[in-house]
Amino acid sequence: MTCRAALAVVVVAAAGSVLLTGCTGGSAEGEPTRVDLERADVLRADPWLAPTFVETTRYAYGTNGQYEPGTAHVVRPLAGTAAQAVTLELEAAAAAGWWPSYVRCPGVESPADRTVDHHPDSTLVAVVVRELGDGSLAQAVIGAADQVEVVATVPNHAVPTPDPPREVEAEEAACLSKDGSGPSTLGDPTDLTGW
Repeated sequence: MTCRAALAVVVVAAAGSVLLTGCTGGSAEGEPTRVDLERADVLRADPWLAPTFVETTRYAYGTNGQYEPGTAHVVRPLAGTAAQAVTLELEAAAAAGWWPSYVRCPGVESPADRTVDHHPDSTLVAVVVRELGDGSLAQAVIGAADQVEVVATVPNHAVPTPDPPREVEAEEAACLSKDGSGPSTLGDPTDLTGW
C-alpha cells in the first residue's frame, strides 16, 4: 500500500469515527453515576411506591445529549371510585414524606408542554413531590380512571434542582372535597425531574 493510500484509509476512518460519535450515547456529563444509582434506590425503597422495577437514568436517544430521569412505574387496581383511590394514594404518599403539588379533576383539559400531566381529560390526576437526602426532588404522578397508575421519577445528576413547588391542599379540589365544591385544578404540574 502506498503512503497516499494509507493516508486515505486513515482519513476515511477518522471521518467515520467523528460521524458515528454523533449517533452513539450522550455526553459523559449525563452518564449515570453513584448519585443516580442512589436516587433510584430511594424509589426502590419507598414504602408507598413499593415498585417491582426501577429504571435508572438513561440516555434519551435522538435528543442530543439529554437523559431520561430514573423511573418507577406502578399500576394498582382501582379501589372504589377514582376520588377514593387517589385520596388513599395521597394519604399513603404523605406518610412516606411526599406532599401534593397538583390536582386536576376529570373533565378538565390536560395542560400543555413541560408538564408531567399527560393523562386523558377523563382521568383524575395528582402530583406529589418528595425532597431527597441530596436536596434534589423526586416527583410522582398519580392517575386514576379504571386503574391507578403511579409514575415516579428522580432527575439525572446533571439536571439542576428547581425550587420545590408549593404544597396544595388536595382535599380542596372539587373532585376530592366532601361536598364537591372547590376548584377543578390546583397547583402546578411542571416537570421537576426532566430536561
